[in-house]
Amino acid sequence: DEDTCRAELEEELSMFPQGLKLSDVLQSGQHKELLDLITVAALNDAASTATTSVENTYHGCEETLDDGVTCVFGTSCNCCENEATYWYGKTATACGEEPCWGKDIYCFAGTSCNNCCSSWKWYGPGAYCL
Repeated sequence: DEDTCRAELEEELSMFPQGLKLSDVLQSGQHKELLDLITVAALNDAASTATTSVENTYHGCEETLDDGVTCVFGTSCNCCENEATYWYGKTATACGEEPCWGKDIYCFAGTSCNNCCSSWKWYGPGAYCL
């Protein structure tokens, strides 16, 4: 476990004399052992930080996401302040409800035209919100 690893590292580091000049450590050849210990400690710390970051991202939220922020159901959408829905304008899921579309916005009948504030009609080459 982490406490055991730290204790072992501290014990091994205590074998190196304190207060030596870097040139003395390099000449003695002890720097290789010391660098190995420091590298292992740094890698362990990096792995621990990465694991914590992933846990925060997927199992809890560091902050809530505002409406309109795109997200993925089951992961980042769990962090939405308001429940995530499909947004036609973004062609993606996003937090909250998409605001309705105003007049003259091009839409697709039967899908995005359902997001018009009032209604829609066919006009020329396509459908538009009224």
